[in-house]
Amino acid sequence: MIAALIALAIIDQWNFKHVAFPLYILIADALAVLFIYFKFGKYIMKNFKTSDTEVVR
Repeated sequence: MIAALIALAIIDQWNFKHVAFPLYILIADALAVLFIYFKFGKYIMKNFKTSDTEVVR
């Protein structure tokens, strides 16, 4: 996440081809932090109905 922020900080030309990849990495890292660190994935999975044989941890 820090690397993506550094990459965005050093961009000289703010156009799509220079910003897209670091921004994509930043968003992917932020989602990973939400799902893993804050255990947001378990909250989302509770909303899905599962079959009786499926194991949800």
